[in-house]
Order: sequence, then structure tokens, then C-alpha cells
Amino acid sequence: MENLLTPDYMRRVLWRPPSDITVESVSEELRALGAREWQIAITAPILTEASLNPQPLPPRSPKSRGPRRPRNGPRRLKAGFPRLGPTPAHKQALPARPPLSDVSEGPPETRHT
Repeated sequence: MENLLTPDYMRRVLWRPPSDITVESVSEELRALGAREWQIAITAPILTEASLNPQPLPPRSPKSRGPRRPRNGPRRLKAGFPRLGPTPAHKQALPARPPLSDVSEGPPETRHT
């Protein structure tokens, strides 16, 4: 249905249907929202039928999942994925930075006079 009619138009008509639900009144609502005539011709009868004879939703089935892990417990890795951790390079302290040198102490070609 989304390919035929803007979802916003459909929501507006279905959530607040006209007081007298007929194909003509639904068509007028769609026209006022800006739907094109070919869209109205296709969708107005369907929306009218849905408004007059709503079908109940099927009951929700519980999702079948495997055993649940504790929320704050360790995570299990999928097979084939190595456990990542800090490498020795991450544990080493960075070397101390040498102090900034004065501009006049540089090589002769970079000295400012």
C-alpha cells in the first residue's frame, strides 16, 4: 500500500476517519490531503473496507531464543572470532617528549636574525 499512497495520508484517514465512512467521504479526505486521483481510485475502497471491517491482529507468539546470558555477565564470542584485548604496545608508556627548543638554537640555516 505504501507504494500507492503516502503512508502519512493513510495514517491520517485511518486514525481519524470521517464521521460517515463511505468511499466518497474517504475519497474527499484523501483529496484534501493532496492525494492524486489515481491514488484515490485505487486506495479509497480498500481504506473504507478496512475502516468498516477491521480485522483483529493475530496473537503475538513468544520469541524463541536460546538461553539468555546475565545482563552484566561475560559475553560469549561466536566461533571463529578471536577475543580482542590490549596489545603490549598499548600497555607501554609513551616516551617523554623532548623540551621545545628555542628558535635561535636551531641549525644556522633555520636561525632567525
